[in-house]
Amino acid sequence: DGSQILFQKVGGGNLRSPLWSRETGIYLSDVRDGSPKRISESGSSPQFSESGDRIFLTRQESSKDSDNVTLYSVDRSGNEQRDHYTSDWATDMRVSPDGRWLALVERFHVYLTPFIRSPTAIKVGPGGKGLPIVKVSDNAGDFIHFSGDGQRLYWSLGPQLSSCDVTQAMDSIVKTTTPTNDEEGQEPGQDEVDEQDVKSKAEPLIEDR
Repeated sequence: DGSQILFQKVGGGNLRSPLWSRETGIYLSDVRDGSPKRISESGSSPQFSESGDRIFLTRQESSKDSDNVTLYSVDRSGNEQRDHYTSDWATDMRVSPDGRWLALVERFHVYLTPFIRSPTAIKVGPGGKGLPIVKVSDNAGDFIHFSGDGQRLYWSLGPQLSSCDVTQAMDSIVKTTTPTNDEEGQEPGQDEVDEQDVKSKAEPLIEDR
């Protein structure tokens, strides 16, 4: 509702001074005259759920074969942790403001999939079999975010900002996975949609020359 803000406090080191690196973590504060309260010592990329009663975060537990990235949520006190999605190589995950969609960046491309609330974490990624997933970026993309109503997804590549209509992008999955007359009685094929159907829906918005 615009009354509070979430932010992450990180420490220094490497190229940055290690000074002022105490009490890192995720903080919640009122927008006006608020006193920041740390709700979690770990996690990154905080975002509110659609109802505002939970907070989405990501964590990474890298191994030799995977980055093991998890999208999870906690309540506003930092408790009642629930894992929602896992990915081997995602670098960013964002839930739409209406709670219906999940956008992620993996291997420099932007993907879109439904957000399903499941009692156990769902593995997601290009080529996955569990959920329909569509690649919406053309060459590559990063810095993903949804519009306030969750109807459009935005990403950038260098100086260019692009977007797509979420409903149209997901409709392309239905068209691709619906069996034809010759395929009736057979299982639908790969759930990942060829990006050609979506490329025409991705619209460059701004290009800084």
